[in-house]
Amino acid sequence: MSWVNKINHLYHLNNQRIQNEPETKIYAEHHQALKEAVTKMQTVMDEALLGNELLSSARKLFVSLKKHWAGLTVFVENPEIPMDNNTTERGLRGSVLGSYGSSLDFEVFYLVF
Repeated sequence: MSWVNKINHLYHLNNQRIQNEPETKIYAEHHQALKEAVTKMQTVMDEALLGNELLSSARKLFVSLKKHWAGLTVFVENPEIPMDNNTTERGLRGSVLGSYGSSLDFEVFYLVF
């Protein structure tokens, strides 16, 4: 749960940042806080991977996280890029539901394609 809280904190910091104009002082403060939080997360991940305390499933997750880190954090230096693609997925959901009729069908459709 600590990683869920860390990710929620990133969403909060990013939301604060993007509510402001890029050239303002408040934007710069939120941007710096976001960068520091992402850097701290990366440090925690790297330190966890160096240790032997992780369960194999957690190690596998951290290895994948480390492998994809640059893509997962691209929003930090590119605020026009959203942190996730939830809006796009919600937009697709309506057309799929209209075609197939249920959210279960959507889940099957999504998993297949």
